[in-house]
Amino acid sequence: MGDRQETAAEKAEYYFTHGYNCAQSVLIAVGDAYDDKIPDELVDAAVGFSGGLGYSGCICGALNGGVLALSHFLRKQDRDLNKRSIARTCGRFSNWFEEEFATRCCLQLRRRRPFSSVEVKAMCTGLAKKTAEKVVETIDAD
Repeated sequence: MGDRQETAAEKAEYYFTHGYNCAQSVLIAVGDAYDDKIPDELVDAAVGFSGGLGYSGCICGALNGGVLALSHFLRKQDRDLNKRSIARTCGRFSNWFEEEFATRCCLQLRRRRPFSSVEVKAMCTGLAKKTAEKVVETIDAD
């Protein structure tokens, strides 16, 4: 694992355990890995991804935050990059997530346990860390 990946994982854990949701934690951690402050408006926009899209239990917030970070950084690196290319990269990332964790669904990931449970908090921390690592790996590979 590279230094940026390690930084992203550590920062994702820090942010998740300090009041940010999983999407925000991944997003901000990826920014930190590149010494690039994520705009507050973008961090605020990720609030709605909590609990799998507004606590609905649908798509995991860490996955959503990862896609947001990927889109942001790939576009920032190359303004001329084809939007379809970014979307395909995000699709591959989403497929990786499902292969890695067996689902994209927050409700299934936490096995219907409450967000406040110790097990879910630990699981979500691990998801945020691993997702942030993979985002950095994906950005660096493109």
